[in-house]
Amino acid sequence: DGRASLEWLERNNLFLLSVDEEHRWFRYHHLFRRLLLDQLEQQRGRAEVNTLHERASAWFGQNGYAEEALQHALAAGATAAAVQIVARYRCELTNEEQWQRLDRWVRLFPPEVSGREPELLLAEVWFMINRQHLAGIPPLLDQVEAVLAQGTLDAATARRLQGEVEIRRATI
Repeated sequence: DGRASLEWLERNNLFLLSVDEEHRWFRYHHLFRRLLLDQLEQQRGRAEVNTLHERASAWFGQNGYAEEALQHALAAGATAAAVQIVARYRCELTNEEQWQRLDRWVRLFPPEVSGREPELLLAEVWFMINRQHLAGIPPLLDQVEAVLAQGTLDAATARRLQGEVEIRRATI
């Protein structure tokens, strides 16, 4: 019985931790998780591990677990998918004033990725507005417009982001 096994493992503090109050969801202890991932990579290879991370990211995303979806997308090296996760939740997080969470998400990306992704740059603009660092905003908005001028985004997304840039310029 799987349920009895999980209860026994949790009760004896072996390898897993409950992540919810109902004790329906569990995660492995981080050291045990690392061991299992290392063994999986040795046996199956990095490409298959990345595929599993991508599948996990998709599942978490479809079931409303944005943080976990983001972590798995990044673990898979699926940067574009990870950026899309941040883009999907960016406005919601700013509207709910979850600045630290959004900041933590954006900081997961290396600067060379953040500097070429309009959604991540606009999150930085929000951080600066929130912290009243208004002098730093125009260069970021210029950077967003430079990326948009490259024409790599679909027209509707580019228009939406350009509109946000114009609103931020008017605000400051």
